[in-house]
Amino acid sequence: MKALTFLLFVLGLYSCSDYENRGELKAYLGDFGDVLVVTDQHLWEGDFGDSIKILFTDYVPAIMPAQGQFDLEFSAPENFKGSAKRFRNVLHIDIGDKLNNQEPTITTSKSEHALDQIVIYAKAKTEEDMLNLLSKRYKDIINKVNDEEMKRKQKLLSFRQDSSVLEAIERKKGYAMVVPSSYKVLIDSGNVLWINKVSSIRQDDLEKYTVKDLVISTYDYESEEMLTLENILMKKNEVLRSITFDDSDNTFIRHQEKHEPTVRILSGGNDYKMEIRSLWTKEGAFQGGPSIQYIQLDYDNRRIIHADARVYAPGNYKREMIRELEAIIKSITPIKE
Repeated sequence: MKALTFLLFVLGLYSCSDYENRGELKAYLGDFGDVLVVTDQHLWEGDFGDSIKILFTDYVPAIMPAQGQFDLEFSAPENFKGSAKRFRNVLHIDIGDKLNNQEPTITTSKSEHALDQIVIYAKAKTEEDMLNLLSKRYKDIINKVNDEEMKRKQKLLSFRQDSSVLEAIERKKGYAMVVPSSYKVLIDSGNVLWINKVSSIRQDDLEKYTVKDLVISTYDYESEEMLTLENILMKKNEVLRSITFDDSDNTFIRHQEKHEPTVRILSGGNDYKMEIRSLWTKEGAFQGGPSIQYIQLDYDNRRIIHADARVYAPGNYKREMIRELEAIIKSITPIKE
């Protein structure tokens, strides 16, 4: 594990280049996916600490090579001061019988020591109580931190946009979104928008060749049945086949059925939103990678907005690539007619 002092110094330089200090709060420190765990050193170095590391480095769904949700750093409570207090994501683990009737609790504080920082406090009387608490709630903590990271990514991406592209999308598609200027429009036809970012034109250099694709389609909302996983995936395949089919070799991109999708319902009712993480494959070719879909019900306009994002980056770690795509597709906001 990296030395925390060196990490804070280096990432402090990085952070200050992207965020301005506002008011009395300074910018947070650390890179995307970094979490600082504050707890007693003997706990961190023992079986308890090993359990915490397993929970919070749980693999990101549908990503190969496998990558953990977070990169964990450690600080003992007595060392949590100065620059360490400005770490972007902090998990305080406090074990002790400080209150006679203390129930295990998890609370969250935002911008406590730094701008846009998130600090999560977990409190329990005993190690056993704490492990039970975190075993039940670790996915909630992971989602809370990742949601915050996604919002931070949206802020960064929004600094570098092409206003003419954004205006055209709003006028023609009826929704607003973050589109960094590095992304190019491949297809803008009817109810389908396909934007793309290629990091290298050398397809023989697999270590540098990465592709980020986003396909956004809209279709009429007729019934709740349209929002089932089966129908969402069927619609995804239909749209992808229509725009990626290659007559020369009969190849096309589709959902990879061999991998079970991970589904997260973000909200319900007339504001229904769903997230799906899965794999994609190219039928008839040896290509594939991770995919994230964001489906939302635009109830006022009686339509479904279906955003499908995917990465092609053989041999590369893809967690932060997917986070970038997630930030873009989750910025999509319907415009009321």
